[in-house]
Amino acid sequence: QNQDQIMRETNLEMLKTIKEKEHPDVVLVGGDTISNNGGQPWDEATYQKVVSQLTAALGDVSDTVLYVNGNHDYEVGGTAFNSGAFIDTEMRAKVGAYADVLYESEDRESNLLAYYYKIDGVHFVGLNTPYNGDKTVGGYLYTPESVEWVADRLAEIGTDEPVIFLSHYMLQDSR
Repeated sequence: QNQDQIMRETNLEMLKTIKEKEHPDVVLVGGDTISNNGGQPWDEATYQKVVSQLTAALGDVSDTVLYVNGNHDYEVGGTAFNSGAFIDTEMRAKVGAYADVLYESEDRESNLLAYYYKIDGVHFVGLNTPYNGDKTVGGYLYTPESVEWVADRLAEIGTDEPVIFLSHYMLQDSR
């Protein structure tokens, strides 16, 4: 985050190759797009720089980018400028309103835990497996409520249509 260009050159080259060779309709980002490497907690200017560079690079590959957070996406910003928090606003702005969504906060409008979209006949369920609702970082936690929410979405969808489930870590005891 202390560099002018926060994304590694190899990642930028990979995105360019994907765009040129694949022309994807949807890009899925499984977290850990950035890392603090032991750096200082972010201020607002650093947060804005990272978010603008990341969204520009990914948005250049596809108009539809679906994210989940990794532990590094939370850890770099600490609590004041949590780098994982931007995905909620970014997805709604670019992809549109969720078909369904679960938030951690009491007002049900902040700290995105899980979301559901249906795009071109494909169901996308995203679960933020590491979350910062307990005010810690690096705990690799997800709430029982969010797992139940995902199970309910999957039950509603059934087994006859394609589903892509996106999370940074697999669920405990999953097969």
